[in-house]
Amino acid sequence: MEADSVKMTHSPSNKRKISNLEQTRKIDFDSSDDSNEPSRKIQKTSSTGFQFNNIGSTSKSKFFFYSGSFSSSGGGSDSENTTQKSLPAKPPQPLVPLEEIPKYVPKVDEKVSSSLFRGDSLENDMSFGVFEALGKRKAMEDRHEIAPFVHAESTSDQLTDGKKEHKIHENHAFFAIYDGHGGTAAADYVQAHLHKAIATRPNFSQDPENAIREGMKEVEDEFTQMVLKQNMDGLTGTTVLIGLILGNTLYVANVGDSGLVLYRKGNTLRLTNAHTPKTPSEKARVEKAGGIIYNQRLGHPAWNAKLINIAVTRAFGDVYFKANQFTSGKPSGMIAEPEIVKVNLTCDDEFILMGSDGFWDVVTPKEASEYVLSNSSKDPSQICKELTEYAIKKSAIDNTTVLLVKLQAHHEVPSLPQAASQS
Repeated sequence: MEADSVKMTHSPSNKRKISNLEQTRKIDFDSSDDSNEPSRKIQKTSSTGFQFNNIGSTSKSKFFFYSGSFSSSGGGSDSENTTQKSLPAKPPQPLVPLEEIPKYVPKVDEKVSSSLFRGDSLENDMSFGVFEALGKRKAMEDRHEIAPFVHAESTSDQLTDGKKEHKIHENHAFFAIYDGHGGTAAADYVQAHLHKAIATRPNFSQDPENAIREGMKEVEDEFTQMVLKQNMDGLTGTTVLIGLILGNTLYVANVGDSGLVLYRKGNTLRLTNAHTPKTPSEKARVEKAGGIIYNQRLGHPAWNAKLINIAVTRAFGDVYFKANQFTSGKPSGMIAEPEIVKVNLTCDDEFILMGSDGFWDVVTPKEASEYVLSNSSKDPSQICKELTEYAIKKSAIDNTTVLLVKLQAHHEVPSLPQAASQS
Protein backbone atom coordinates (compact mmCIF):
# COMPACT_ATOMS: atom_id res chain seq x y z
CA MET A 1 0.00 0.00 0.00
CA GLU A 2 1.24 3.48 -0.81
CA ALA A 3 -0.31 6.32 1.15
CA ASP A 4 -0.76 9.64 -0.63
CA SER A 5 2.11 12.00 0.09
CA VAL A 6 2.21 15.57 -1.20
CA LYS A 7 4.30 18.69 -0.90
CA MET A 8 3.96 19.87 2.66
CA THR A 9 2.85 23.51 2.96
CA HIS A 10 3.51 23.65 6.71
CA SER A 11 5.98 21.97 9.02
CA PRO A 12 7.20 22.53 12.58
CA SER A 13 10.80 23.40 11.81
CA ASN A 14 11.92 23.05 8.23
CA LYS A 15 9.82 23.07 5.08
CA ARG A 16 10.64 19.66 3.73
CA LYS A 17 9.14 18.39 0.51
CA ILE A 18 7.31 15.13 0.33
CA SER A 19 7.24 13.57 -3.13
CA ASN A 20 3.94 13.11 -4.90
CA LEU A 21 2.88 9.49 -4.95
CA GLU A 22 0.08 7.88 -6.91
CA GLN A 23 -3.20 7.89 -5.02
CA THR A 24 -4.24 4.62 -3.45
CA ARG A 25 -7.85 3.65 -4.06
CA LYS A 26 -9.55 2.37 -0.90
CA ILE A 27 -12.97 0.70 -0.83
CA ASP A 28 -14.94 -1.23 1.75
CA PHE A 29 -13.67 -4.71 2.63
CA ASP A 30 -16.81 -6.55 1.50
CA SER A 31 -17.27 -4.71 -1.78
CA SER A 32 -15.99 -5.91 -5.12
CA ASP A 33 -15.10 -4.43 -8.47
CA ASP A 34 -16.41 -6.37 -11.43
CA SER A 35 -14.74 -4.22 -14.07
CA ASN A 36 -13.49 -6.01 -17.15
CA GLU A 37 -10.23 -4.18 -17.57
CA PRO A 38 -7.52 -5.89 -19.65
CA SER A 39 -4.95 -8.05 -17.95
CA ARG A 40 -2.04 -6.16 -16.43
CA LYS A 41 1.48 -7.45 -16.40
CA ILE A 42 2.92 -8.47 -13.04
CA GLN A 43 6.29 -6.76 -12.85
CA LYS A 44 7.68 -8.55 -9.82
CA THR A 45 6.35 -11.61 -8.08
CA SER A 46 7.39 -13.95 -5.32
CA SER A 47 5.87 -17.14 -4.04
CA THR A 48 6.66 -19.55 -1.29
CA GLY A 49 4.93 -22.84 -0.52
CA PHE A 50 5.38 -25.18 2.41
CA GLN A 51 4.19 -28.63 3.38
CA PHE A 52 5.16 -30.04 6.76
CA ASN A 53 4.58 -33.65 7.77
CA ASN A 54 5.19 -34.82 11.33
CA ILE A 55 7.49 -31.88 11.94
CA GLY A 56 6.91 -32.23 15.67
CA SER A 57 8.76 -35.54 15.85
CA THR A 58 11.70 -34.52 13.70
CA SER A 59 12.40 -30.88 14.38
CA LYS A 60 13.76 -29.30 17.53
CA SER A 61 14.90 -25.95 16.18
CA LYS A 62 15.13 -23.26 18.81
CA PHE A 63 14.00 -20.33 16.66
CA PHE A 64 12.99 -21.11 13.11
CA PHE A 65 10.88 -18.95 10.88
CA TYR A 66 10.56 -17.85 7.29
CA SER A 67 10.10 -14.25 6.28
CA GLY A 68 9.78 -12.96 2.77
CA SER A 69 10.21 -9.61 1.07
CA PHE A 70 11.39 -7.89 -2.06
CA SER A 71 14.59 -5.94 -2.38
CA SER A 72 13.22 -3.17 -4.59
CA SER A 73 14.59 0.26 -5.22
CA GLY A 74 12.72 3.51 -4.91
CA GLY A 75 10.90 2.59 -1.70
CA GLY A 76 12.30 5.51 0.22
CA SER A 77 13.71 3.49 3.11
CA ASP A 78 17.08 3.33 4.79
CA SER A 79 17.94 -0.36 5.02
CA GLU A 80 20.71 0.21 7.53
CA ASN A 81 18.61 2.33 9.87
CA THR A 82 15.62 0.01 9.88
CA THR A 83 17.53 -2.77 11.60
CA GLN A 84 18.73 -0.62 14.49
CA LYS A 85 16.74 -0.56 17.71
CA SER A 86 16.63 2.67 19.69
CA LEU A 87 14.76 2.01 22.93
CA PRO A 88 12.39 4.78 23.98
CA ALA A 89 12.83 6.58 27.28
CA LYS A 90 9.07 6.77 27.69
CA PRO A 91 6.61 5.29 25.22
CA PRO A 92 4.07 7.72 23.70
CA GLN A 93 0.53 7.32 25.00
CA PRO A 94 -2.31 6.20 22.71
CA LEU A 95 -4.58 8.98 21.51
CA VAL A 96 -7.70 7.20 22.74
CA PRO A 97 -8.02 5.21 25.98
CA LEU A 98 -8.13 1.54 25.04
CA GLU A 99 -11.42 0.97 26.83
CA GLU A 100 -13.07 3.56 24.58
CA ILE A 101 -12.04 1.88 21.34
CA PRO A 102 -15.03 0.03 19.83
CA LYS A 103 -14.41 -3.71 19.79
CA TYR A 104 -15.05 -5.61 16.58
CA VAL A 105 -16.94 -8.85 17.19
CA PRO A 106 -17.27 -11.13 14.14
CA LYS A 107 -20.21 -13.44 13.67
CA VAL A 108 -18.69 -16.82 14.46
CA ASP A 109 -20.88 -19.73 15.52
CA GLU A 110 -18.95 -21.70 18.12
CA LYS A 111 -21.84 -23.72 19.51
CA VAL A 112 -20.08 -27.01 18.95
CA SER A 113 -19.19 -29.83 21.28
CA SER A 114 -15.65 -30.17 22.57
CA SER A 115 -15.26 -33.35 20.53
CA LEU A 116 -15.21 -31.21 17.39
CA PHE A 117 -12.34 -29.01 18.53
CA ARG A 118 -9.07 -29.76 16.82
CA GLY A 119 -6.35 -31.33 18.91
CA ASP A 120 -2.63 -31.30 18.22
CA SER A 121 -3.03 -32.52 14.65
CA LEU A 122 -2.68 -29.09 13.04
CA GLU A 123 1.11 -29.04 12.90
CA ASN A 124 1.16 -32.44 11.19
CA ASP A 125 -1.30 -31.76 8.39
CA MET A 126 -1.22 -28.01 7.80
CA SER A 127 0.14 -26.64 4.51
CA PHE A 128 0.54 -23.07 3.40
CA GLY A 129 1.82 -20.80 0.67
CA VAL A 130 2.18 -17.12 -0.17
CA PHE A 131 2.46 -14.98 -3.28
CA GLU A 132 3.27 -11.29 -3.77
CA ALA A 133 2.89 -9.02 -6.81
CA LEU A 134 4.05 -5.47 -7.42
CA GLY A 135 0.93 -4.48 -9.35
CA LYS A 136 1.07 -1.01 -10.91
CA ARG A 137 3.18 0.49 -8.14
CA LYS A 138 6.75 1.68 -8.61
CA ALA A 139 8.03 -0.09 -5.49
CA MET A 140 7.14 -3.20 -3.53
CA GLU A 141 6.23 -2.24 0.03
CA ASP A 142 4.41 -5.41 1.15
CA ARG A 143 6.22 -7.81 3.47
CA HIS A 144 5.14 -11.13 4.95
CA GLU A 145 6.32 -13.58 7.60
CA ILE A 146 5.70 -17.26 8.26
CA ALA A 147 6.81 -19.23 11.32
CA PRO A 148 5.54 -22.82 11.13
CA PHE A 149 5.10 -24.35 14.59
CA VAL A 150 8.27 -23.19 16.28
CA HIS A 151 9.67 -25.78 18.70
CA ALA A 152 11.83 -24.37 21.46
CA GLU A 153 12.72 -25.29 24.99
CA SER A 154 11.89 -22.88 27.78
CA THR A 155 15.37 -22.06 29.02
CA SER A 156 16.76 -19.39 31.30
CA ASP A 157 17.04 -15.85 30.00
CA GLN A 158 20.20 -14.75 28.26
CA LEU A 159 21.94 -11.39 28.19
CA THR A 160 22.28 -9.95 24.69
CA ASP A 161 24.09 -6.61 24.40
CA GLY A 162 23.52 -6.10 28.10
CA LYS A 163 19.78 -6.67 27.77
CA LYS A 164 17.93 -9.67 29.15
CA GLU A 165 16.28 -11.54 26.31
CA HIS A 166 13.69 -14.30 26.55
CA LYS A 167 13.70 -17.24 24.18
CA ILE A 168 10.68 -18.37 22.19
CA HIS A 169 9.20 -21.06 24.41
CA GLU A 170 5.94 -22.34 22.96
CA ASN A 171 4.91 -24.32 19.89
CA HIS A 172 2.84 -22.12 17.61
CA ALA A 173 2.34 -21.07 14.01
CA PHE A 174 2.68 -17.40 13.09
CA PHE A 175 1.52 -15.83 9.82
CA ALA A 176 1.67 -12.12 9.05
CA ILE A 177 1.29 -9.56 6.28
CA TYR A 178 2.85 -6.13 6.66
CA ASP A 179 1.54 -3.65 4.07
CA GLY A 180 3.90 -0.69 4.08
CA HIS A 181 3.31 2.84 2.83
CA GLY A 182 5.54 5.87 2.41
CA GLY A 183 8.54 3.60 1.92
CA THR A 184 9.52 0.23 3.35
CA ALA A 185 11.17 1.33 6.61
CA ALA A 186 8.22 0.55 8.88
CA ALA A 187 7.33 -2.76 7.20
CA ASP A 188 10.96 -3.88 7.28
CA TYR A 189 11.31 -3.02 10.97
CA VAL A 190 8.09 -4.76 11.97
CA GLN A 191 9.02 -7.83 9.94
CA ALA A 192 12.37 -8.02 11.69
CA HIS A 193 11.09 -7.58 15.26
CA LEU A 194 7.38 -8.20 15.81
CA HIS A 195 7.16 -11.99 15.89
CA LYS A 196 9.96 -12.31 18.39
CA ALA A 197 8.59 -9.45 20.50
CA ILE A 198 5.30 -11.35 20.85
CA ALA A 199 6.47 -14.97 21.15
CA THR A 200 9.20 -14.28 23.71
CA ARG A 201 6.95 -12.59 26.24
CA PRO A 202 6.69 -14.43 29.58
CA ASN A 203 2.88 -14.44 29.36
CA PHE A 204 2.73 -15.78 25.80
CA SER A 205 1.46 -19.27 26.71
CA GLN A 206 -0.99 -18.24 29.42
CA ASP A 207 -2.29 -14.98 27.93
CA PRO A 208 -1.56 -14.82 24.18
CA GLU A 209 -3.91 -11.90 23.58
CA ASN A 210 -2.09 -9.59 25.98
CA ALA A 211 1.25 -10.90 24.71
CA ILE A 212 0.21 -9.78 21.22
CA ARG A 213 -0.85 -6.35 22.47
CA GLU A 214 2.32 -5.87 24.51
CA GLY A 215 4.59 -7.06 21.70
CA MET A 216 2.90 -4.76 19.20
CA LYS A 217 3.16 -1.78 21.52
CA GLU A 218 6.85 -2.48 22.16
CA VAL A 219 7.69 -2.56 18.45
CA GLU A 220 5.54 0.50 17.68
CA ASP A 221 7.18 2.50 20.48
CA GLU A 222 10.70 1.48 19.44
CA PHE A 223 10.09 2.32 15.79
CA THR A 224 8.61 5.69 16.74
CA GLN A 225 11.67 6.56 18.81
CA MET A 226 13.96 5.46 15.97
CA VAL A 227 12.14 7.73 13.50
CA LEU A 228 12.40 10.70 15.84
CA LYS A 229 16.02 10.08 16.82
CA GLN A 230 17.26 9.50 13.27
CA ASN A 231 15.06 12.19 11.68
CA MET A 232 13.45 9.66 9.36
CA ASP A 233 10.42 10.34 7.17
CA GLY A 234 7.42 10.53 9.50
CA LEU A 235 4.99 9.49 6.78
CA THR A 236 6.37 5.96 6.58
CA GLY A 237 4.15 3.35 8.17
CA THR A 238 2.69 -0.11 7.80
CA THR A 239 -0.47 -2.03 8.47
CA VAL A 240 -0.14 -5.30 10.40
CA LEU A 241 -2.22 -8.47 10.06
CA ILE A 242 -1.36 -11.50 12.19
CA GLY A 243 -2.79 -15.01 12.31
CA LEU A 244 -1.42 -16.89 15.33
CA ILE A 245 -2.32 -20.54 15.94
CA LEU A 246 -1.64 -21.72 19.48
CA GLY A 247 -2.98 -25.19 20.26
CA ASN A 248 -6.43 -25.35 18.69
CA THR A 249 -7.01 -21.61 18.92
CA LEU A 250 -6.62 -18.97 16.22
CA TYR A 251 -5.79 -15.42 17.29
CA VAL A 252 -6.26 -12.75 14.63
CA ALA A 253 -4.71 -9.33 15.31
CA ASN A 254 -5.32 -6.54 12.85
CA VAL A 255 -4.04 -2.97 12.53
CA GLY A 256 -5.09 -1.37 9.24
CA ASP A 257 -6.96 -2.56 6.18
CA SER A 258 -5.54 -5.98 5.32
CA GLY A 259 -8.02 -8.81 5.84
CA LEU A 260 -8.36 -12.42 6.99
CA VAL A 261 -11.18 -14.90 6.41
CA LEU A 262 -11.78 -18.37 7.84
CA TYR A 263 -13.73 -20.90 5.79
CA ARG A 264 -15.94 -23.01 8.04
CA LYS A 265 -18.60 -25.52 6.99
CA GLY A 266 -19.65 -23.75 3.80
CA ASN A 267 -19.38 -20.24 5.28
CA THR A 268 -16.75 -17.58 4.73
CA LEU A 269 -16.18 -15.84 8.06
CA ARG A 270 -14.61 -12.39 7.94
CA LEU A 271 -12.50 -12.05 11.08
CA THR A 272 -11.12 -8.55 10.49
CA ASN A 273 -12.51 -5.06 10.26
CA ALA A 274 -11.00 -2.56 7.81
CA HIS A 275 -9.55 0.38 9.73
CA THR A 276 -10.43 3.21 7.36
CA PRO A 277 -12.80 6.19 7.61
CA LYS A 278 -15.21 4.26 5.39
CA THR A 279 -15.87 1.84 8.25
CA PRO A 280 -18.57 3.47 10.44
CA SER A 281 -17.08 2.38 13.77
CA GLU A 282 -13.65 3.73 12.81
CA LYS A 283 -15.09 7.00 11.54
CA ALA A 284 -16.97 7.41 14.83
CA ARG A 285 -13.85 6.62 16.86
CA VAL A 286 -11.72 9.14 14.97
CA GLU A 287 -14.32 11.89 15.24
CA LYS A 288 -14.80 11.22 18.96
CA ALA A 289 -11.04 11.59 19.44
CA GLY A 290 -11.13 14.93 17.65
CA GLY A 291 -9.65 13.75 14.36
CA ILE A 292 -10.47 15.10 10.90
CA ILE A 293 -12.10 13.07 8.13
CA TYR A 294 -11.53 14.58 4.69
CA ASN A 295 -12.99 12.96 1.58
CA GLN A 296 -13.23 9.59 3.39
CA ARG A 297 -9.60 9.79 4.45
CA LEU A 298 -7.86 10.66 7.72
CA GLY A 299 -6.65 14.26 7.57
CA HIS A 300 -3.68 15.70 9.41
CA PRO A 301 -4.86 17.56 12.54
CA ALA A 302 -2.44 20.52 12.28
CA TRP A 303 -1.42 20.78 8.63
CA ASN A 304 -3.69 21.20 5.63
CA ALA A 305 -5.90 18.11 5.74
CA LYS A 306 -6.71 18.52 2.05
CA LEU A 307 -3.05 17.94 1.24
CA ILE A 308 -1.84 15.71 4.07
CA ASN A 309 -4.16 12.74 4.55
CA ILE A 310 -4.02 8.95 4.64
CA ALA A 311 -6.39 6.12 3.77
CA VAL A 312 -6.09 4.14 7.03
CA THR A 313 -6.95 5.06 10.62
CA ARG A 314 -4.67 2.53 12.31
CA ALA A 315 -1.07 1.76 11.43
CA PHE A 316 2.41 1.32 12.85
CA GLY A 317 4.64 4.35 12.25
CA ASP A 318 3.06 7.44 10.62
CA VAL A 319 4.78 9.53 13.28
CA TYR A 320 3.67 12.81 11.69
CA PHE A 321 0.10 11.87 12.64
CA LYS A 322 0.98 10.87 16.23
CA ALA A 323 3.88 12.82 17.75
CA ASN A 324 2.94 16.08 19.47
CA GLN A 325 5.71 18.08 17.79
CA PHE A 326 4.04 17.42 14.42
CA THR A 327 0.39 17.61 15.47
CA SER A 328 0.66 20.65 17.74
CA GLY A 329 -0.78 18.47 20.46
CA LYS A 330 -3.99 17.89 18.49
CA PRO A 331 -5.29 14.30 18.22
CA SER A 332 -5.49 12.81 14.74
CA GLY A 333 -7.25 9.56 15.60
CA MET A 334 -4.37 7.51 14.15
CA ILE A 335 -3.44 4.65 16.51
CA ALA A 336 -1.60 1.32 16.37
CA GLU A 337 -3.91 -0.52 18.77
CA PRO A 338 -4.91 -3.91 17.30
CA GLU A 339 -8.35 -5.46 17.15
CA ILE A 340 -7.95 -9.08 18.27
CA VAL A 341 -10.35 -11.93 17.57
CA LYS A 342 -10.06 -15.34 19.22
CA VAL A 343 -11.60 -18.39 17.50
CA ASN A 344 -11.47 -22.06 18.52
CA LEU A 345 -10.60 -24.11 15.44
CA THR A 346 -12.84 -27.09 14.73
CA CYS A 347 -13.00 -29.98 12.27
CA ASP A 348 -15.24 -27.84 10.07
CA ASP A 349 -12.48 -25.30 9.39
CA GLU A 350 -10.85 -25.85 6.01
CA PHE A 351 -8.57 -22.88 5.40
CA ILE A 352 -7.45 -19.42 6.47
CA LEU A 353 -6.95 -16.82 3.75
CA MET A 354 -5.06 -13.58 4.37
CA GLY A 355 -4.54 -10.72 1.97
CA SER A 356 -3.36 -7.13 1.78
CA ASP A 357 -5.88 -4.45 0.85
CA GLY A 358 -4.63 -4.57 -2.73
CA PHE A 359 -6.28 -7.98 -2.96
CA TRP A 360 -9.50 -7.32 -1.04
CA ASP A 361 -10.05 -4.05 -2.92
CA VAL A 362 -11.11 -6.04 -5.98
CA VAL A 363 -11.86 -9.60 -4.79
CA THR A 364 -14.68 -10.39 -2.37
CA PRO A 365 -14.26 -12.97 0.42
CA LYS A 366 -16.89 -15.15 -1.27
CA GLU A 367 -15.08 -15.06 -4.62
CA ALA A 368 -11.77 -15.92 -3.01
CA SER A 369 -13.20 -18.78 -0.95
CA GLU A 370 -14.95 -20.32 -3.92
CA TYR A 371 -11.72 -20.20 -5.91
CA VAL A 372 -9.75 -21.92 -3.14
CA LEU A 373 -12.38 -24.65 -2.86
CA SER A 374 -12.56 -25.28 -6.59
CA ASN A 375 -8.76 -25.59 -6.75
CA SER A 376 -8.23 -27.49 -3.51
CA SER A 377 -6.02 -30.12 -5.17
CA LYS A 378 -3.40 -27.51 -6.06
CA ASP A 379 -0.43 -26.47 -3.96
CA PRO A 380 -1.26 -23.50 -1.69
CA SER A 381 1.42 -21.30 -3.26
CA GLN A 382 -0.04 -21.95 -6.73
CA ILE A 383 -3.52 -21.01 -5.49
CA CYS A 384 -2.09 -17.79 -4.02
CA LYS A 385 -0.38 -17.02 -7.32
CA GLU A 386 -3.58 -17.52 -9.30
CA LEU A 387 -5.64 -15.46 -6.86
CA THR A 388 -3.12 -12.62 -7.06
CA GLU A 389 -3.12 -12.70 -10.86
CA TYR A 390 -6.92 -12.73 -10.81
CA ALA A 391 -6.90 -9.57 -8.67
CA ILE A 392 -4.45 -7.88 -11.06
CA LYS A 393 -6.69 -8.73 -14.02
CA LYS A 394 -9.70 -7.33 -12.17
CA SER A 395 -7.89 -3.97 -11.93
CA ALA A 396 -5.83 -4.17 -8.74
CA ILE A 397 -3.24 -1.38 -8.91
CA ASP A 398 -1.76 -1.75 -5.43
CA ASN A 399 0.91 -4.13 -4.16
CA THR A 400 -0.90 -7.41 -3.60
CA THR A 401 -0.09 -10.23 -1.18
CA VAL A 402 -2.11 -13.40 -0.64
CA LEU A 403 -1.31 -15.99 2.06
CA LEU A 404 -3.20 -19.28 2.33
CA VAL A 405 -3.17 -21.75 5.24
CA LYS A 406 -4.90 -25.03 4.40
CA LEU A 407 -6.26 -27.00 7.37
CA GLN A 408 -6.68 -30.58 6.26
CA ALA A 409 -10.14 -31.94 6.98
CA HIS A 410 -10.49 -34.21 10.00
CA HIS A 411 -13.79 -36.04 10.30
CA GLU A 412 -12.90 -37.74 13.56
CA VAL A 413 -11.02 -36.00 16.33
CA PRO A 414 -10.71 -37.52 19.80
CA SER A 415 -12.59 -35.71 22.52
CA LEU A 416 -10.61 -33.49 24.80
CA PRO A 417 -9.54 -35.38 27.94
CA GLN A 418 -11.86 -34.92 30.88
CA ALA A 419 -10.50 -33.77 34.22
CA ALA A 420 -9.96 -36.60 36.69
CA SER A 421 -12.82 -36.93 39.18
CA GLN A 422 -12.09 -36.04 42.76
CA SER A 423 -12.50 -38.92 45.20
